[in-house]
Amino acid sequence: MNSNAANRKKSHLEMKELMKKGDLSAALSEGVRASQAFGPHVGLACDIAACQYELGLFQASMNTSLQIKKAYFENHDLLSTESKYRTALFLAKLFEEQAEITEALTFLQEAQKYISDRSDLSFVGVQELRILSYLGISKDLSSKYASVSGFIKNENDLKIEVHHGLMWAEWSLFGFKHSLQRWELLKKAELNSLDRRLVARDFLEICLLSGVPDNTAAQEAANILSQSELLSFDRFLLDLFNKKEKSGEYLDCFDLSAMQRLRILLIEMKMEKDEIQIVELNKKYLFLLQGLSKASKNLLAALVGDFSKNQKITLTLSEDRRALRVADKPVEITKIQGKLIASFVEIKKISLEDVAHFIWEEDLNDSHYDRLRMIVYKLNKQLQEVTGISNCIEIGKNGLVLSKGILVT
Repeated sequence: MNSNAANRKKSHLEMKELMKKGDLSAALSEGVRASQAFGPHVGLACDIAACQYELGLFQASMNTSLQIKKAYFENHDLLSTESKYRTALFLAKLFEEQAEITEALTFLQEAQKYISDRSDLSFVGVQELRILSYLGISKDLSSKYASVSGFIKNENDLKIEVHHGLMWAEWSLFGFKHSLQRWELLKKAELNSLDRRLVARDFLEICLLSGVPDNTAAQEAANILSQSELLSFDRFLLDLFNKKEKSGEYLDCFDLSAMQRLRILLIEMKMEKDEIQIVELNKKYLFLLQGLSKASKNLLAALVGDFSKNQKITLTLSEDRRALRVADKPVEITKIQGKLIASFVEIKKISLEDVAHFIWEEDLNDSHYDRLRMIVYKLNKQLQEVTGISNCIEIGKNGLVLSKGILVT
């Protein structure tokens, strides 16, 4: 081992000791010094990014993670199987916090290639299960849930990361009552303070997303969380639980990651009843998606679309069908767009044949479908600007469907 490598390893060990003691600022300084003095290394860079993340230096953490990703692929053949596994898993977590969900899932799949034992398999599987459950991606979710469940031998088997993922999956697959049962099990378990805070935080979030913030279990979770040293995300969760007016403050909070901002905003959207405020929250959410990759943006935009199904936004069509009002805001539309919107008065779904007759008074042909796709695309763009919903109208071979949360009058 050359002198630079030996010195870097020594400094890295010193950095790890500082991290164990909780002195993250000193650990970060030592890590940066070692990298500059003795050259970069993937493992060292991972710990630097971890310190940056925990200290709330999210932009710096993102920059470091991009460097790690580049180094991971450039030095792939030189890394041990263990280093490949740990680096891929670490990158998955960093990209998740940056709301780059597709990158996170890609690196979880990458980590699976280098799994050495059953415990590693359970850890990777449950991270994927948790992300897919939160996003409501139902494809293969049941089979993944069954696979992860198999890692728990009995109720006393406290693999906390597995229970954590299962709680989210049960909420997504079966509803709130099933995640409540998981909470009741974990609440009685002997957990360390960090694990107890993690479970309490996520269960409280599930309560708020489920629209049941006032039950006893939610209060118990809030009490546990409030007894811990509060992170910014915890503080905002408790403020929402206690119905304090905090709307918008988190957008300027540097101690929140991109994904944490989106999670808080989704809870606000779920809790809001006023139509004008719902529209504004939807627009804020889409604003926060700017700068993400197209694939991640589409996944997260679809998530807000699912939430909007439980909201009520009214499109009021003028008598001449040339203008709309949405949450007191006027929207100019074309004559054909007006006819299309008018076809959804009192109904949510309409066949392509009926739309062709309604708009053009003609039998359906291939050219109508192509024209409709363009009309819907342009109309959705206009409506997104005032509703914050990416696809108010969906078109397919079976017809057109109006989003469940949209009402036309």
